[in-house]
Formats: sequence, C-alpha cells, structure tokens
Amino acid sequence: MSETDQALLRLHHCGFEYGDALPNYGPMAVEALASLGHDALISGLVDVYVPRLPSLADGRPLEEEQRKAAVGQFDRVTDWLASYELALRESPWSEVLARAFAPEGEDLAARPLALHALVRLGYAVRSLSRYDIPVRRRELAFGLAYVAARSSPSGDGTAAGDSAQEWAARVRGTEESGEALGELISTLCLRGAESYLADLEQRTSRSHAVVASSAVRFLIPHLPSSVLKQLLVNLVLQLGEVLPLQGRSRVAEESADAEVSRCAESASEIRYRAACSVHEHAIVMAEACLREETVRTHKTLLRAAADAALRLSPPGYQEWR
Repeated sequence: MSETDQALLRLHHCGFEYGDALPNYGPMAVEALASLGHDALISGLVDVYVPRLPSLADGRPLEEEQRKAAVGQFDRVTDWLASYELALRESPWSEVLARAFAPEGEDLAARPLALHALVRLGYAVRSLSRYDIPVRRRELAFGLAYVAARSSPSGDGTAAGDSAQEWAARVRGTEESGEALGELISTLCLRGAESYLADLEQRTSRSHAVVASSAVRFLIPHLPSSVLKQLLVNLVLQLGEVLPLQGRSRVAEESADAEVSRCAESASEIRYRAACSVHEHAIVMAEACLREETVRTHKTLLRAAADAALRLSPPGYQEWR
C-alpha cells in the first residue's frame, strides 16, 4: 500500500472540518505531496495534521426521498457519506459521480458551490483515476458527501458583483468541449495566480482561485461539458470579485521578493520547498500552480508557486530540512 493510501486510511477516521468550519485539507495535501514527488514526507505531514481534526461521527444512508431535502445540510454530512459509500459498493465510481451531477440525481452542479468541497472532490477523482482501490473510492465518497452537504439548495448568483457576472457570462459563452473548457480553466488559474500575487496579505483566500479552478480540470474526462460549465459558472460567481478580468503580469512580477524570484527559477526547488513547508495550503497551492504551468507556460504561475512554497505558511510553522 502506498504512502498516499496509508495516509487516507488515517484521515478517513477524521471529520470534514475543524475549528470554525475550517476544511480538512489533509487528503488534498497528501495527493499534492505525492504529485510533487515527496511521498516520504506524507506520513510526517499526517502526523502533524491529524491531531487538529475531530473524529468522524457515524452516519446512516439517506432514503431516496430524503436526499433532495438533505442537500446543503452539513449536519447530515455523515449520512451523505454513508449513502455514497453504499452507492460505490453497488456501482462503478464513474457512474456514481455522474449520477450525483445529473438532473435526476442531486443536480449538484446547478447549486451554489462550497469551494473547498469542490477541491476535495476534484482531488479524489484524480487520485482514483490513477488507482481504483477501496480507500480511494471512499475518498470519493467523502468528496461527494462534502459537496452535497455544503452546497446551498438555492441561489442563482444574481447578488454577485459585476466582475463575477462578467466572468459567468464568459463561461456561459465557452464552447462545450473538453478542450475549450480546459483553456478556460487555464485562464482562470492564471488570473487567480495574478490575483494571489497582487494581494499577498490575503494569500490563503486568494489561493483558492487557482486551486479550485484547477480541481475542475480533474473532472473533465468524467462529466458532461454542460455540467462542467455549470460548475465553472458557480465557481466564478464566488471568485469573480478576486479574479482580474485582464492580466496583471507587471503587478505580479513586482510583488515577488528576491528569495521568491530566485526560487521561481527552479521548479525542482519549488517542489522541495513546498513539500518541506509542512503546511497544507502551501503544498496544494504550489503543486496546483506547477501543474497548471505545464499546461500553459507562464512565469506568473511559477512565481505564485514559489511564493506559496516560501510564504504561504503562517508564522510558527517550521520547514523540514
């Protein structure tokens, strides 16, 4: 069993959130560490991370007539988990994923999203796409349950600001093809990286624009383009106010300090410094930027990755050297 799978076994005893509704980013950080090529640090990260998480409560599968009403009810999250675990024992995981986003299912794509839940779902799909084994199917159940329990049952985004509405219109006008949606995701990630570098006082919150947008890319092979477009519309309605409509490359370049600039010149150093940060958001943000940079080459993504690796950890965190 891989380091990733052993870590997931431990994390699956833990709750979805901790503290004041802070999301459990352990599974995503573990998946990102593996992608960065630093599997040996996974167990240490989990040792640091698990003590802050509450134990997972028991749940009971929802009856069919209960499911619609239970969307958006976080107090039913373990019931959603039990429901998806049961479904994944009875059907292939790709079918369970598709049904969750179909109109005759929970129709989750049409509902206002919880960004962290979408991230957990996307990373679960990436992990499961590599190896279809029980512990990774259970992580998919966690991702689907989190989306269902944290997605609002109503809301059309009309309260979003002008920037968000313009982004939503841009998404709606995108061709329904995997290639076109992939290009759109690349643009969202680049604009997210520019936004991140333009406001370094809000590193963690600004990182979500890159991480959440990139997470949707993992769903492209598994969901219809119409569903993916709706997911992206809901995503930008939440992110639009922090996503610049035009590029801010010069601002992004000027925002980096000398050490960040030096680190940005080497993807290998970024990977190493991110892995050693012992901080979940630093690891996930750096890995997402590096991965997106392989899709659309741009120095802003490398600069954002380097900044995340070096500066996203809050005071008090120490690197492993």
